[in-house]
Amino acid sequence: MSGKLKFVFVFFLTLAMAGAVPAFADEISDLKAQLAMMQNQIQMLQGKIEVLEKDRQTRIQSPQDAEDRLLAVEEKLDQGILGKITSEQLKVSGFVQPFYRWSENDSANDTFDVLRGFVTLNGTIAEDIDYALQVDAAASTDILRDAWVEYTKYKFAKIKFGQFPAPFSYEWNISSAGLDTVDRALVSSNLAYKRDLGLMAEGDVLDGAVYYGAGVFNGTARNTADNNDKKDFIGRMIVSPLKNDDGTANKDFHVAGAIQTGDQPRSGNTHGTRTRGSGAVFYRVQKLKLYGEYIYQEIEGADGFDSADSDGWYVIGTYEILPKIEAVFKYEQYDPNLDTSGDRQDITTLGVTYRVTSNVILQANYRIREEQYKLESSNNEFVTLATVKF
Repeated sequence: MSGKLKFVFVFFLTLAMAGAVPAFADEISDLKAQLAMMQNQIQMLQGKIEVLEKDRQTRIQSPQDAEDRLLAVEEKLDQGILGKITSEQLKVSGFVQPFYRWSENDSANDTFDVLRGFVTLNGTIAEDIDYALQVDAAASTDILRDAWVEYTKYKFAKIKFGQFPAPFSYEWNISSAGLDTVDRALVSSNLAYKRDLGLMAEGDVLDGAVYYGAGVFNGTARNTADNNDKKDFIGRMIVSPLKNDDGTANKDFHVAGAIQTGDQPRSGNTHGTRTRGSGAVFYRVQKLKLYGEYIYQEIEGADGFDSADSDGWYVIGTYEILPKIEAVFKYEQYDPNLDTSGDRQDITTLGVTYRVTSNVILQANYRIREEQYKLESSNNEFVTLATVKF
C-alpha cells in the first residue's frame, strides 16, 4: 500500500474510533448502574438469609432449652390461667357412687343405679373469703347441694352464709363419701335436715378442744324458701376433753350435743314450736371405732293439734380385720310417733368395707329390717356401693 493510501486509511480509522468513544462510554455507565443495583439486591438477600437462619436456630432448640421453656409454661399455669384464676381460687373435686340394691320383698325391684354424683367447686375467692358450690349430677331434680360464702379471718368465729349442712346431727355432718354404711340411719334422715338455708357462726376454741356452730335458718330444708316469718335456731357443740402429747386436742374421743328450735306453721295463721335435740359419743382406739347418736323431736300442738313426739338412735362399730378391710356393724331404731304403737322400725346392718385406695372405696351391707307395721313381708336387703373420689 502506498504512503498516501496508508495515510488515508489511518485518517478514516481514527475518525471512526473517535465517533464510537461516546457510545462505549454510555454503555459502561449503564453497566455500572446495573451492577450497583445487583449489589444492593444481593445485600438485601443476605439480610433475609440471616433472619431466616436465626429463626431456624430458635426453632431447633436443645433439649435443655425445650425443658426450660416447658418449666416456664408450667410455672405460669401454677400461677393461674393467664394469671387470672389461681388454684386457690378454684378447686374442682367430687365423687360418684354407683350401687346395686337387692330386696327380699318381691314387690321391690332389684336395681342398679347411681346413688350420688357430686361435683364441687370451691376455693378462696378473695382474702379471708371462701366459697363453695356443689351439685348432685345423679339427682333428677333438686340438684343443688351447697351454695355458700364464708368469712374466715377469725378461726374462732367464721361466718357462713347460704345453703350448707346445718349444725345438727352427727351423721349429716359426715360427707356421704365418708360414711361407714351405705345409708344413713333412719332417725338421721327423718329428724335432721340434710341441708338448710341460713347464717351461721362457727369455730374452734381452747386449742381445738371445743368446736361450736350456731345460727339462724329457714327450718325448711335445702332449696326451699321459708314458709313463714319465723326462723329456726340451730346450735351444736363438740367437746374433745383429752389431749395429745403435744398439747393438741385428741379427736379420738369426743362428745357432741345439738339443739334446734323454731315455730312451724299449722293451719291458717297458727304456729307451733318444733324442738329437736341430739347427743352423740365417738371413741376410737387402734383398729376399733365406735360411735352413736340419739335424736329427739317434739312438735307442740296448736289450735286443736296434738303434740307429736318422735325419737330414734343408732350405734355403729367398725374394726379393721385386715389391712384396708373393715368389718362394720350398725344397729338403729326409729319411732316416728311415740304416742302410736306398732310403727317402730329396727334395722341391723352387717357389712364389710374395702378401702382400695384413699379415693376408691367398696362397701357391701346386708340390712335386717324389723318393722312392726309390716308383719307379712320381709324388707331385708343387700346393698353394694362403690365410691370413687376425684
